[in-house]
Amino acid sequence: MFEFTTRTAWRARKECSIHARNNPAVIVATPPEFDGPQDTWSPEELFVASVGSCLMSTFLYFAETGGVEFQLYQSTSRGLMEKTPEGLRFTKIEVDIEIDVDDPQEARKVMKLEK
Repeated sequence: MFEFTTRTAWRARKECSIHARNNPAVIVATPPEFDGPQDTWSPEELFVASVGSCLMSTFLYFAETGGVEFQLYQSTSRGLMEKTPEGLRFTKIEVDIEIDVDDPQEARKVMKLEK
């Protein structure tokens, strides 16, 4: 079992800081769509980014254990938030991934995309 603990502390207006382990604090605020500042990460952006970074971590694990050599990994994540009968919900998260590998066929096998 793994446990991950974070701490959130209100700062001012619609801003807080989030903390984990001894990492630098991240300032987070309500997104501009809900009258928050333009220049601060929102919880919604962090959530969508966490999906993209989790997929990258998964790729890195399989690439390392499978000996896949690569020169590039980058992705763009998009989350769709909609008003539902239960309230605002993320109804879709899409992640477009671009990877440049030495041997695409072998990479597909290691990533379990081909047999």
